[in-house]
Parts: sequence; structure tokens; C-alpha cells
Amino acid sequence: MCTPTGPTGPVGNGNVVITPDDITMNLDGTFATSFVVTGLPPLTPIAGTTFSCGPPGGLSGTVLAGTTDALGRLQNTLSFSGAPGCVPGTYPIVFSETGPPFQNFTGFFTLHF
Repeated sequence: MCTPTGPTGPVGNGNVVITPDDITMNLDGTFATSFVVTGLPPLTPIAGTTFSCGPPGGLSGTVLAGTTDALGRLQNTLSFSGAPGCVPGTYPIVFSETGPPFQNFTGFFTLHF
């Protein structure tokens, strides 16, 4: 009998909610905000990461690392900012556990003018 095994590397999950997820940029394509992320595992360290918010060429933002609370919320330790030139659109942010089982969780936010 064959028995399926789980993945050997990180797995993804799209049940993460970023609040607020609708962000108004400055006219030069910059922005900065702090918010709460829900849907993560409780009491879990989450790694910092970067994301692309514009055309190829190095435009990116930064998400700071932090640890979730007992309800799986990441708050007051998370902020991100974009470099000049970010373009309107909906972008994924991947939140990665820093310990086993090393899962990835994906949330989305929208940038606009």
C-alpha cells in the first residue's frame, strides 16, 4: 500500500488577512504603513522579507520580522515602505515561519493613488 508523504520544503497558505489591505501611495509611488496580519499560527516567529512593488529594476519594499500573539496576529512589529516608483496593483506578501514546520503564508494588499 502506498502512503502519501508531505512536502519536504516550505508549504504555502493563503488564509492570511492584512488589515488595512488598501494603501494609498504618494504621487511619487512611495508609501509607508503599519497594520495587523491575522491567520498565522499562534506564538510563532515570522521572518522579515522583501517584495517587489514595481517594474523590474529593484523597486521593493520591506516587511519587518516579528512574533505572532496567542491568537495568531502579527501586530505593532510589522510595517513596510516602498521605494519611489511603486506602481498601483495588488501584491502578495509571504510570511515565513523561522522554525519547523517552516510554512509560508501568503496575504495580499493593494496599492493605489
